[in-house]
Amino acid sequence: MTQSNNTPSSLIQYLNLKSIKNQLVFIGLYSIGIYSLYLYSSDEFMIWVGEEDGVIEYLTALFFISTSILAIRLFFKTKVIWYGLLAIVFFVGFGEEISWGQRLFGYQTPETVNNQNIQGEFNLHNLEILDSKDFSGSEKSGWRKFTSVQFLFNLFWFSYGIIVPLVFFYVMFLQKIISRFKLPVPALVLGICFLVDWVIFRASKSFLLAPGKSPHYYFTMNEMFESCTALIFMVILWEFTNRESRKQRS
Repeated sequence: MTQSNNTPSSLIQYLNLKSIKNQLVFIGLYSIGIYSLYLYSSDEFMIWVGEEDGVIEYLTALFFISTSILAIRLFFKTKVIWYGLLAIVFFVGFGEEISWGQRLFGYQTPETVNNQNIQGEFNLHNLEILDSKDFSGSEKSGWRKFTSVQFLFNLFWFSYGIIVPLVFFYVMFLQKIISRFKLPVPALVLGICFLVDWVIFRASKSFLLAPGKSPHYYFTMNEMFESCTALIFMVILWEFTNRESRKQRS
């Protein structure tokens, strides 16, 4: 690989810590606040905040739709196709998070979808082929787990939030390709936030959660992870918006 001649000092500059310190504080406070609920809240409260149409799920949906709105505004402002694609991706994430308003509006799941959906809901991510579990409730294994939306979502944030910024900084010929195609590159430190969130999530599930609780008690941790990840994506689009504003002022 051909490496760029970036120095450690320029790497620090590339991390962009000063310009996004407020966003980092926002992510940190939200993450600490939401995960710490497990330390002092009752089992019933944790189940309540993490249930379907619960507080955390609606916060996640809010972050997704906010991200989509920021992306579509950037698309119309810059005419960069990637922003349009991101707007579609996060709008779908918003719709999927609330099952496209099915529980809000009370409409029935079409029979063809109901027969293939683990939860009998009108969404894509719970279709048996895309869910991390099968109809028996068992976790998928082997190649089948790589088709789950959960795996693909994790692959997306890892690739876009960490791999793309690292490649953009260190590999000169790929940097030129990325720049040519106008792919918006997240600040590396925001990508690192994804990784920190994932480590906290895995460590919490392994060491902090008490055994012998209701499955819904543990499921709330998954909702927390999704919510923090959705927030980081919103902050990334927030930072892209700030970049465009700085370009116009310069």
